[in-house]
Amino acid sequence: REKCKCGVARDTAYDASVIQAAKQRAEETTKKYAKSFYLASLLMTSGRDVAYALYAWCRELDELVDNSSSASVDETERALDGVLDRLRQIFKRQIPKESTYVDLAMFDAVPQLNGLGVEPFADMVEGMRMDARRKQFETFADVELYAYRVAGTVALMILPILTVGVIE
Repeated sequence: REKCKCGVARDTAYDASVIQAAKQRAEETTKKYAKSFYLASLLMTSGRDVAYALYAWCRELDELVDNSSSASVDETERALDGVLDRLRQIFKRQIPKESTYVDLAMFDAVPQLNGLGVEPFADMVEGMRMDARRKQFETFADVELYAYRVAGTVALMILPILTVGVIE
């Protein structure tokens, strides 16, 4: 049995316990780093696991860029390309070979996003690229684009689980 980046042994297919462990780790990440969000999530009647997966995915991206001070921009961009490649596989209902725990939690979460496509996630990756390049904004339109990519996308990601049973 080989091990994936998430630290769990894997065969060609993941069993439910591996996915459950990834979801638990996503919850622990949310509880540790987003205390207010975590406490608010306890009021949710459904969708908590999805919210935790989304938070952990966003956090993993942010850490990849924020902790890349020793990495070149090219290395960071290659890492972001890897995130995007894995994400596209997940949205095609394939588990990436080099999965992180976040990838596995997202694999479980995606079907519960009520048809939301990969676009907001890909847009967030592009926002992280903007961060990695550390280029100063030249116009207000640049600021708006950045704000959409790193914040507006989060709203689009979480909206499907907050509106379950509200919007038909």
